[in-house]
Amino acid sequence: MKDAIHGGQQLIGSFALSHDPSIVGVANSAGLDFLLIDGEHGLFSEELISQFIDAGRGLEISILLRCTTERLGDLPALFDHGLNGVIVAGAKNALDARQIVSHLKYPPVGHRGLNPFVPAAAYGATNRELFMREQNDETTVWLLAENQQLLDEFDDVCAIPGLDGIFFGPYDLSIDLGVPGQVDHESVVQAISLARKVIQSAGLGAGIFASDPVAMAAWSALNFRLLTIGFDWSTLHTTWSTWVRSYKAHGE
Repeated sequence: MKDAIHGGQQLIGSFALSHDPSIVGVANSAGLDFLLIDGEHGLFSEELISQFIDAGRGLEISILLRCTTERLGDLPALFDHGLNGVIVAGAKNALDARQIVSHLKYPPVGHRGLNPFVPAAAYGATNRELFMREQNDETTVWLLAENQQLLDEFDDVCAIPGLDGIFFGPYDLSIDLGVPGQVDHESVVQAISLARKVIQSAGLGAGIFASDPVAMAAWSALNFRLLTIGFDWSTLHTTWSTWVRSYKAHGE
């Protein structure tokens, strides 16, 4: 996943709020590149997240988690279990961002603790040094950018070793910019567009949420590489409601 992003590919995924790990197989079959578990707004225990990770073993799809800084202590264990990446919300400045990355990366980049007998290390079969190097290289750590203060320190944020990308939360950012819910407002679009240029210059990936294919196409044109469209529940609701309206209109 990291190689694809840094190679300039655009990856398409969706958020998961449901608690059924079998949705991982559905997402993989549909061709999604990743499934993003919403641990910030959804109720996901470590055990449930581990079931999603297990459901993705052997498949092409990557399993990511969005969570807040309050859950930072849970993340090393989830990476040990095989989580592919995380998007952490709550960083207010470059210092916060640096501490997040340090907590999730092994030395010399960070100070994550080592247990070489976990699933991600093939239960002890992987060489310790190789495991640490592979985890640093292959697991992906992103920050959720949703406040102006963090954007103001973007030059410093994007220079942090071990950081792979920035994911924009347009809804919370719109609140911080004084235009709540207006994700297509000029001030929101301009702030994101300017920040994306800094990200691209630093060689990092840029990701964003889109509520529908039209919005996704607009962000895609700006070279966002991690495109997350919709939620599993909302996608199902939209599909079912479209069918119902179509049937009733035809019946009338």
